Amino acid sequence: MKKSIAIFASIITMAISANVMAQNTDDATATASATIILPISIEKDQDLSFGTIASTTEAGWVMVDADGDITSENDNQLTGLSTHSAASFTISGEPNALYSITLPTSLELVSGGNSMEVDQFTMNLEGDVNGNFTINNGGEVELTVGATLNVNALQEAGDYTGEFDVTVDYN
Repeated sequence: MKKSIAIFASIITMAISANVMAQNTDDATATASATIILPISIEKDQDLSFGTIASTTEAGWVMVDADGDITSENDNQLTGLSTHSAASFTISGEPNALYSITLPTSLELVSGGNSMEVDQFTMNLEGDVNGNFTINNGGEVELTVGATLNVNALQEAGDYTGEFDVTVDYN
């Protein structure tokens, strides 16, 4: 009988200890969440065109600025035989989101074995001090891009072309 009482006392002690331990634990529930935003994209609306340029005995440059205005170092290089234009793009994405724009540093226009360099790319948008831009409330931004074409002395006649990328990315 003493053994039974001792076993019974041990069981009661263990039950009380388990109950005390259970009262010393707690838990909390957290919620996991995610927000999916519209992907950022850029689509070309118009190509960059320097127009028709006359070759001269002097090297020079022709610049189409981001507003579409054209100027040249040697005015006689501009012929007026064709139109010129800044490149234009539509950037789409999450309204009010911050993003960055990367323009090329240079580009080579080629016609057969001849080439000319394009550099000094400019754009119509101004970012904040960190180079961030903001997509407007409508979710679209119009970007225009200009550049400078460096024309060599006695540049060979031909149709010169080259491609360049403008990159946008969320910050």
